[in-house]
Amino acid sequence: MSENTRTIQQTYAISVSPARVFGALTNAQELERWWTSKSKSDARTGGHFEYTWEFEDSTRNGKQEGEYLEVVPNKKLRYPWEAGNEGKGHNTTVEFTLTETPDGTILELAHAGYKFGGDWDPVYEMVSGAWGFFLGNLKSYLESGLDNRAAALGQKTNF
Repeated sequence: MSENTRTIQQTYAISVSPARVFGALTNAQELERWWTSKSKSDARTGGHFEYTWEFEDSTRNGKQEGEYLEVVPNKKLRYPWEAGNEGKGHNTTVEFTLTETPDGTILELAHAGYKFGGDWDPVYEMVSGAWGFFLGNLKSYLESGLDNRAAALGQKTNF
């Protein structure tokens, strides 16, 4: 990683198996239960993904799509991510690493490639906060079945 970039790093202890966490990160129907409004996911290295977020306030809607860069079932997931407003060229990479523990799984996020200054700083802060909410929601969903997106964000969900 270049000295001129930074990485969003977050770690969560989740009391379910790595297979269950991995499924929630890769299965389209599972993604829609804690993160996206709509998803398509061919969870294999080189497979296509398409994530869509829809909100009551449609100006907040968003979409990400691309090809998975690395998929190691129950252990690792890596894919490209265009951060910030579309067309800004803020190309970054999301990586999840899963480690089995006696109590479940340690999920580590490393969202790399953020530069310093200019319009990168507010994007870095916004995306870091969004990951905090959504990965907290993943933990909530997997451990208790609760999804907080509609109430907290006004996000449209199918469940």
